[in-house]
Amino acid sequence: MPVRTIEGMSDSAPLNEDAKAELSWGRNFLPRFGFSLPIDQETVVEGFLHTALSDIGSSKAYRLLAKPNVIAHLITCEGDYWEIRSEPIGEKEYGLTAYTDYGKAILAGTAIQNQSDGLSFNLSTLYPNITNAKKQSIECKGTVGQGKVEMSCSYKFEW
Repeated sequence: MPVRTIEGMSDSAPLNEDAKAELSWGRNFLPRFGFSLPIDQETVVEGFLHTALSDIGSSKAYRLLAKPNVIAHLITCEGDYWEIRSEPIGEKEYGLTAYTDYGKAILAGTAIQNQSDGLSFNLSTLYPNITNAKKQSIECKGTVGQGKVEMSCSYKFEW
């Protein structure tokens, strides 16, 4: 029987003004390009995207997406660090995998570059109730491009 459950849907917002990227991530992960995802009144997930993704049609974005790379870092509700890696799987199509700071794959999905120089993506937990300090089920869809990130997520956490 779970002690606490948080379940709902949320839309992303810009990064909080006090969001801080880790220096070890490098200069391409700055607090000026990313998102915050409110889970409840006390809990927010922060995402820092590689700055090349702010302009999907650019040569920087092409070089980033042309081979396997870390494209985002997340700070989870618990303060854990996750990273999202991409790899090309077709023409203008990319596989996405999120890993916990312990190296466990936890989310997977795809991204497709669309005609308007944006990237449409979906990510979800590998299976319902996957555990990482708590049971979780997450499903997100969104777009990245033209300097902004928009996404919507549904989630359920139990611990």
